[in-house]
Amino acid sequence: MSDTDEPSGDAQTSLEFDEGRYVYCAVNADDGATFAAEGLEGGDVSLVVRDGIGAVVQPVDSVFDSDDVTQVRSWLLDHQGVVDDAAQRFGTPIPFRFDTILKGGDATVREWLDDHRSELEDALEWLDGRWEYRVRVEWDEEAIADEILEADGELRELAARAETADEGTGFLLQKQYQQQLSERLEQHRGAVEEQLHEAIEPHAVELQRSGGASVLSEEDDDAGRETVADLSLLADEADEEAIGDALEPYADHGAYEVSYTGPWPPYSFAPEIGDGGGEGP
Repeated sequence: MSDTDEPSGDAQTSLEFDEGRYVYCAVNADDGATFAAEGLEGGDVSLVVRDGIGAVVQPVDSVFDSDDVTQVRSWLLDHQGVVDDAAQRFGTPIPFRFDTILKGGDATVREWLDDHRSELEDALEWLDGRWEYRVRVEWDEEAIADEILEADGELRELAARAETADEGTGFLLQKQYQQQLSERLEQHRGAVEEQLHEAIEPHAVELQRSGGASVLSEEDDDAGRETVADLSLLADEADEEAIGDALEPYADHGAYEVSYTGPWPPYSFAPEIGDGGGEGP
């Protein structure tokens, strides 16, 4: 956390302070609008509005800091829940990162909203009606390898030679076969990811590879499947169905498993405001 009045998620500088406001997100809100929710550790969440822009905040006197991964994940999910509730009430928000805190009270929040009005207005206008969607495509590598083998005469011939050769030659041919099969799988994986990009990109404002596990989606057993593509995209809500249609060829293929989730607040795409904010959990 910073010693300035800029929001910051750096919890190393000072863990406790007299008064602060944990900031979940910024939203378009009419003057006089209210919002209530249960926040981290059961804290009271409210809305501070300044000339049409609101900040969803919670009074705090320390950062949320723990070495317990389970505890941190619980906080992240609670953070996400508040942002989701605000999104349902006010439309697409600007989500701020976990442990974004302003030192001071509501007056400090209003001052910060004034100081960054232009950035906030531009971001809220750009994000209006747009949401984050997640696409993950996995495949059964063994089933895909069988398909590649069936379609590739050269590879089938090499496999047959390996089976009929003597032990020493067969070992070398089998090794060569496995290497070529691995190369073809890698080429096919790249082709699938490129095809997905081409199919989805016309319906997305922005498209990027995901950075791995996120609280946006449930972690589960992959049942032996391998991830081929893991994408995050920012899209207009009106394009949600078209994106789903683009995924149908993979969803209908028995060797693939497709996960398509959303709409989420734009955690991965919200621009930074000032020195902090903009990076979702």
